[in-house]
Amino acid sequence: MLQVNHLTKRFGDKVAVNDISFSAKTGEIIGFLGPNGAGKTTTMRLITGFLIPTKGKITINGLPPKKARDLIGYLPEENPLYSRFTALEYLTFIAKMHYLSGAQLRQRLNYVIENCGLQEMAYQTIETLSRGYRQRVGLAAALIHNPQLLIMDEPTTGLDPNQQKEIRKLIQQIAQKKTIIFSTHILSEAEAICQRVIIIHQGQLVAQEDLAQLRRKRVSLEKLFSRLTQ
Repeated sequence: MLQVNHLTKRFGDKVAVNDISFSAKTGEIIGFLGPNGAGKTTTMRLITGFLIPTKGKITINGLPPKKARDLIGYLPEENPLYSRFTALEYLTFIAKMHYLSGAQLRQRLNYVIENCGLQEMAYQTIETLSRGYRQRVGLAAALIHNPQLLIMDEPTTGLDPNQQKEIRKLIQQIAQKKTIIFSTHILSEAEAICQRVIIIHQGQLVAQEDLAQLRRKRVSLEKLFSRLTQ
């Protein structure tokens, strides 16, 4: 589904991402782990097409990111919402940006409102919503056009433990027919919902690990992460 080959991104003299390669298949939840400034966000922005690689190649179902934008849903760390819109108005606006209309528009609105738990908040202005519900609106907007690849940058940052649990549950619910990549600094979060983790340090991919195999080897993710990022 997603193929990343020898991806490199430079900003002037700074190498933000250095020769990263990995792949992801449908139904897989992958955690992007790494210290602040490791290159996680840059890598995700390259995959979404917001940035252009200095070197390397990215394909999504065989297409480059710019031609595969309808296949991608993106929830950035700083969730950009129009605060004076109601949740329903905002989601309708995003849906129309994806050229949805008529019965298809109504079907997708009903789907994301129900699956993201926004039924009681649909007519409430976004500025009055809690951070947890604003994250739900952002996730609903990323899903409105039914993307095959969902990329999320620190989706539970700043949420209380109950809100974090709710967002993780949502991610697991929508994962069956999609490829999901999300960055997090919470190792227990990655262990709870990911099949695989990719660890990035100083712009380089230092590990790709299947979590089931790590458990069988009795290797803790925390110890592995600490060893690789010191």
